[in-house]
Amino acid sequence: MFALAAEGALVPGIVFGLVFVRGCVNAVDYPTRQAFVMEMVGSDRVVNAVSLNSVLVHSARVIGPAVAGILIATVGVEPCFAINAASFAFMIWVLAGLDTERLQPAEVATREPGAVRAGLRYVRREPELWIPLALMGVVGTLGYNFQAVLPLLAKFTFHGGAATYAVLVAAMGLGAIVGALINGARGKATPMLLIGASLGFGLISLLAAAAPTLALEIAALAPLGAATVTLAASINSSLQLASEPSMRGRVMALYSIVFLGSTPIGGPLSGWLSEAIDPRAALVMAGVAGIAGAVLARIAFDRVAHIPIDATPHPA
Repeated sequence: MFALAAEGALVPGIVFGLVFVRGCVNAVDYPTRQAFVMEMVGSDRVVNAVSLNSVLVHSARVIGPAVAGILIATVGVEPCFAINAASFAFMIWVLAGLDTERLQPAEVATREPGAVRAGLRYVRREPELWIPLALMGVVGTLGYNFQAVLPLLAKFTFHGGAATYAVLVAAMGLGAIVGALINGARGKATPMLLIGASLGFGLISLLAAAAPTLALEIAALAPLGAATVTLAASINSSLQLASEPSMRGRVMALYSIVFLGSTPIGGPLSGWLSEAIDPRAALVMAGVAGIAGAVLARIAFDRVAHIPIDATPHPA
């Protein structure tokens, strides 16, 4: 993108193509990185590691656009792409310097036909896996659409521009950082934490939808960011802890599909509600999704807790 931007050849069609290629790379990269966390830190620290990763991600979302805005205003858009490309050299250097003797590698699963179906069957029979994944699917599809909602809030609800949007994003990002730091102090992700985070997300989303002024909206978005990252990080770490080592990669691939794939489904719905009614309606939908997800997850966990365990061994 840097080379094309420098030559003035970066047209929308090429951008779409490059984003598609990046999506294909992320389909492999994202679940690999998620599963690799456990091999680096072990089960005792996976919750802390996932939360720390959330701190870095959301810090970058706050700092990165600010730096990019300064660069675009002073020297143009091309240096943004150049710096982004150069940053990968540092990442590669760090990975190359890892002490592999200190890693805790998982058992390598045998490559065989039907591996994806085997992963789905494995998740389906493990309540500790399918309940968090289902919760993420519901809340992610109907609630995690802030990239579509916040610009509409800034422009149509509060009649602002880029500066208003930047303030809303920064407020939510700072809240997410605080939430990730608090969540990182926990040693494990319990079902009640997942339910509480989803319920908190829903209630705070409704408060954000009802905020009458920009100042109150900013005040509501900070705890909403904290609830958002707490729910996502807790589901992530609970899936890693509950997965068998040989199946962890496939489980995290399913998490990637649910986490990254839900937003493109729910984004157009949020945009349609914002256009047909008001951007606040998308926040109401997010609130209802969070509360409904918490209630359904509580019912599912309660039912699983009352299912008797059959101690009779089954033939292979």
